[in-house]
Amino acid sequence: MYFVFVDEAGTPGYNKKKQPEGYFSLAGIIIKAERILELEKKLRKLKRDFEIHPNDEFKWSSSYSEFGFDFKTFCEYRGEKFRLINEIAETVIVSVLDKAESFKKDYINDHCDLYQQALYLMMERIHNWRSDRGVTDGPFVFVIDSRKNAKEANLDEKLGNAYRRALRTGTYYYTTGFPAFSETPYFTASESSSGLQLADYCAGAVQQYFTKGTSDWYPMLRPKIRKSADGKVSGFGIKFFPGRTPVEL
Repeated sequence: MYFVFVDEAGTPGYNKKKQPEGYFSLAGIIIKAERILELEKKLRKLKRDFEIHPNDEFKWSSSYSEFGFDFKTFCEYRGEKFRLINEIAETVIVSVLDKAESFKKDYINDHCDLYQQALYLMMERIHNWRSDRGVTDGPFVFVIDSRKNAKEANLDEKLGNAYRRALRTGTYYYTTGFPAFSETPYFTASESSSGLQLADYCAGAVQQYFTKGTSDWYPMLRPKIRKSADGKVSGFGIKFFPGRTPVEL
């Protein structure tokens, strides 16, 4: 059995009065079920070592000053978090969408469509990873950072319906569906899930690399990102949509 923890960086929002710009990244980190308790124990210890309360989440977007860190301590914590990802994860897969180009597609009209497209691209590559590795055990259970908010309480329901629709009818390239994926995606707050807290860093590092072109943290994640047999990341572990990636992967 495998868990796929899914979190995003950037916003998929679209205001029709304003041209969308920038990128939206959705990361999935695959972890074997039997390693979940190990992950939780090690993340609690990491927080304890850095004097972070176990119930607090030091998000990728968090300011280090709010936790009383200096920049050196902040970098040390991030480095340890990426070392934990490399130790625990089976692989990492990220969808990166160019929002301006994506919204030109006739089937992407709002933020839910964009998020759905990112999820479908990820599901296809997880399916490919499973086939490449000859994985026969399962199922793959998706745990997704909840998007529910006061304005739109049904965002999780919409994405859950889109996910189940893909299981039944497949996607553009996978018309037979995804029989190894559990039919029930679980939505929860990231502060309640160690796996989602790792997925947050995966999405953040890739989003930063595409948005700012800085490679401060992406190289620490790259060893765990899915690759082709000859070490290619583009299209395998990071799927850029639409077109070709503007950065070297």
